[in-house]
Amino acid sequence: MNTQQADLDDLTPRPCPFCAHTGTYIESYRVAAKGSHVEYNLVCQNCGAQGPNDMSRSQAIKMWNMRRETAAEVEKLKAARGD
Repeated sequence: MNTQQADLDDLTPRPCPFCAHTGTYIESYRVAAKGSHVEYNLVCQNCGAQGPNDMSRSQAIKMWNMRRETAAEVEKLKAARGD
């Protein structure tokens, strides 16, 4: 895998670590208390789980991708629960 592909993979949101849904959107908002800047986070379109905030869109995606279980782990949990 080349460096550009690895960078793109880092910026592709993984499925939600809580419900395994693949749809997310990036939420942005202005933070006045810290010198009036914009912060971003990812939100699952299915269950509403929110990722960590960051001042960079790309870093917000990377932090979302580092959360809890991987999609495979979520599928195992769902199968064990009978979902």
